[in-house]
Order: sequence, then structure tokens, then C-alpha cells
Amino acid sequence: NITVTGGNANGSGGGISNDGNLTLVGSTITGNAVQSPYNGGGIHNRGTLAVTRSTISNNTAGNEGGGISNGGALTVTDSTITGNTALIDGGGIYSNVNTPVVITGSTIAGNTATIRDGGGVFNTGNAMTIRNSTLSGNDAGGSGGGIYNESRLSLDSVTITGNTNSALYNADYTVARVTIENSILANSTGPYDCVNGSSATVTIANPNLVETQSNCGSFTLSSAPQLGPLQNNGGPTWTHALLAGSPAI
Repeated sequence: NITVTGGNANGSGGGISNDGNLTLVGSTITGNAVQSPYNGGGIHNRGTLAVTRSTISNNTAGNEGGGISNGGALTVTDSTITGNTALIDGGGIYSNVNTPVVITGSTIAGNTATIRDGGGVFNTGNAMTIRNSTLSGNDAGGSGGGIYNESRLSLDSVTITGNTNSALYNADYTVARVTIENSILANSTGPYDCVNGSSATVTIANPNLVETQSNCGSFTLSSAPQLGPLQNNGGPTWTHALLAGSPAI
């Protein structure tokens, strides 16, 4: 139950730099910054980090990871990551490590990667699982307004909507492998919600609704999902409710 604000580091980790074991519960990391070429405007993690029922907001990184720059073990649960900015990659979260990353019941919204990729999340070098979560209104100057992926990624019961360029950009690498299950990818500003490189792999498990796609395969539904606005619908974080008559019901 702490607030970390106003940090401005000439190194990685504007609010917190963690090399050990850190658990944040009910805490707020907001308004911190690191200058170029450093990472992790809010948090720079090289140890073990667990974020639960917390908010990471309005932090700025001069390089990668506006909210969180991760190089260790990371779990994010029932938390909100919003309004963060990275100059290069990963406005909300930048993760580059071989340790698994798990994001559950969380909302990643309104984050920006100014120059390049992954407005909400940039995932490379590790296995990442995102379940029961929302990625909404994130912006990337390059590819993957919602998620930019270069490694193994599992999406389970995830809504990715209203992001620039695409909801998901699975980069053109043989190691880029995404599994999509019970999820919605829609309402991107670019021509496609799901973009898959020719050497990359997308595996479809169980029903999904993907409005438009390029080389991502055949989804159960390809139509507008009819979602309500991002708001408090009664859960730990804000979400997009399905409107009456939504084909996703």
C-alpha cells in the first residue's frame, strides 16, 4: 500500500529498480521517468516482481518499457497499467527474458510506444501468458499497437480492442509463436487486427472473434464484436462489456 511518484533517474528504473524479490500489493507507481537510453519509467525489474491490485500509470522511459521494463520473473494480477510512454518499444510493458511472464485479470490501456513497436506490450525472448485481461487504446508509432510479439505468447480470454495499427503483430521470426483462445481482437485503426509474419506461427484454440486478419488463419468469428466503452463493469479493473446482440456472446 505505497505510492512511488516523482522519481527521475539517470539510469533504469525511474520509480523502482528491483534486483531482488519484490511484491507490490494495492500500490501506485505514477509520474516517474528515466532519461534516454535507459529503461523502465515506472519499474525496472531484473529479479522477481509480483504486482497485485496495483496501478502503474503515467510513467515515461527514454528507451523501452514506459510502465515496466522486465528482465526477470514477472507476474501482474488484477492491476492497471495505463498512460505510460516509452520513446522506443513497450509503452506499457517491455519484457526481454527467458523467464515466463504471466498477466492475469489486468487492464493495459492508453499506453504509447512513440517511435516503434508494442504500445501496450512488447514481448521478446520469453514465454508470456495473458489471460482474462484487456488491452485497449494503446498506440505504437510502428507495429502492434496492442501487442508486438517476437517470442512465445499465449492469449486466453483476452480482449484487445481500439489499438493503433493492429491488436496483435506477430513478428516475422520462426520463434514467434502465438496461441489464441477465447479472445477478441477488433477495432484496430490499421487494416488488420491480427498480423502474422510469414515465418511466424499462430495457433487457434477454441472460439475466437477476430474482426480482420492477415495470415493468422481461420477464426470462429470475423465480425465487429459490439463492445461497450472501457469502464467499471464490476471487476478489479475496467473492461469492455459485450453489448446486447454481440456475436461474441
